[in-house]
Amino acid sequence: MFEKIKGLFDKNTSLDIDANGEATNEDLQIATAVLLLEMAGRDEDYAQEEIKSIADALKRQFNSSHEEILNLLEKADSLRGEQKKIDSFISLINQHFSVLQKRTILAMLWRVVVADGQVDTFEERFTTQLKFRLKLSDEDVTEAQKMARRGEV
Repeated sequence: MFEKIKGLFDKNTSLDIDANGEATNEDLQIATAVLLLEMAGRDEDYAQEEIKSIADALKRQFNSSHEEILNLLEKADSLRGEQKKIDSFISLINQHFSVLQKRTILAMLWRVVVADGQVDTFEERFTTQLKFRLKLSDEDVTEAQKMARRGEV
């Protein structure tokens, strides 16, 4: 319990608890996974490195098993693609995650962007859109990029 409370104040807040200190529910995990899959699919190609980056980040952030992550990604993949659903996922993230946690999600997205060694225009545009939609500042973006480069997500 103390670790979860401590995590609320930690600079690199994990996503396994929400902003209220409650265990992250499956809907919020799916919402995060959908955004990551959307990023990986922006350049019309799911590179193996991108998928590995997504699975590793989700496993680390949600403290989940390999099997749980595969199940999560399967559900997320079946739900992605419709703009209205993406909007509801972003809204869910805004309601339940702190700024630091949303910064962590943005860092995870940047890890996906650079995983295949190419930064595509569509990927850059999507991260810019998400910055605004997740209500993050330029400073948050800079910190997210640093976190991604340092491998913190």
